[in-house]
Amino acid sequence: MSKIRTSEKEPHYRGSFFIESKNDMADMFRLLSPRYDLLNHLFSLGSDFSWRRKSAKALNFKSGDKVLDFGAGTGDFGLAVRKQTEVEITALDLVPEMLEKMKQKAGNDADWLSLIVADGEDIPFSDDTFDGSVAGFVGRNLFDLRQGLSEIRRVLKPGGRLGFLEFCRPENSSMKVFSWLYFRLIVKPLGNLLVPKKLPAYRYLIDSIEAFHSAAQMRQLFQDVGFRDVHTVRFNLGTVALTVGTK
Repeated sequence: MSKIRTSEKEPHYRGSFFIESKNDMADMFRLLSPRYDLLNHLFSLGSDFSWRRKSAKALNFKSGDKVLDFGAGTGDFGLAVRKQTEVEITALDLVPEMLEKMKQKAGNDADWLSLIVADGEDIPFSDDTFDGSVAGFVGRNLFDLRQGLSEIRRVLKPGGRLGFLEFCRPENSSMKVFSWLYFRLIVKPLGNLLVPKKLPAYRYLIDSIEAFHSAAQMRQLFQDVGFRDVHTVRFNLGTVALTVGTK
């Protein structure tokens, strides 16, 4: 069993790793930030651009909406939404280095963008603040996914929608085989060529994808915290899912 540092209680388990605090998680992504976009494109073989664009279109936010980009990372999902519609984006992430990359992508004149360094399981906004929210490939990094979803729902206005895009564990046996082959024969070898072998965070990202919920389990979590009209938009033969719910 591998560890990424040791500090606090409540370890976060994904595959072969324990990450023992949110500080450890932030430190890991701080180290990954220079390569984060490369890894996302690698895992998807470049399809992540299309997944975000199609997700933004499916969510169909209105011009002027205030949208929370939850666990924004380097901002590709929020920026895809902005390209679709002239919304106001508030990007929230635990790692300032990630948000700085989003700022660079958006440009210095992006007065529609606000950056907030904060814990997604304790969102520093009042109830009923946002018209909508997006979250891209962040669910498997939360210590308490249910709490994160509850917090997003709390800060959404009534009728506000959340689109949660994530790699999901396949639900049928043939797709489980496809997923295993995809990560072990394509993604992992490419990653070994592009990422330093001494960086355990890369292995964490692979393990966390394979250990995450199925699309059905994600829909159930949405319903458990109070979202309605919950449904799934599938990509990549069902190995990637946009879970949509309404407050």
